[in-house]
Amino acid sequence: MLCVIVPQICVSGMSLWAVGQTGLFDCDTPILEMFLFSALISAVDPVAVLAVFEEIHVDEVLYIVVFGESLLNDAVTVVSVSLGC
Repeated sequence: MLCVIVPQICVSGMSLWAVGQTGLFDCDTPILEMFLFSALISAVDPVAVLAVFEEIHVDEVLYIVVFGESLLNDAVTVVSVSLGC
């Protein structure tokens, strides 16, 4: 289990930080905060979070970021499992 979650946190955190450096987000994206966010979001069921976001009508950018991060987590999990980790 740990060999799946740690790569997810690393890949997701670095990806969020890199996207933040492009200026896509309208705020600062310190790398430590991006790693903390990815650790938090990887432990939560993204489908449930997205369902709550739909109901409370959050900002579209936040919804897209969480959705994209969810897809990235799934992809990292598939690659990690297929590599036999």
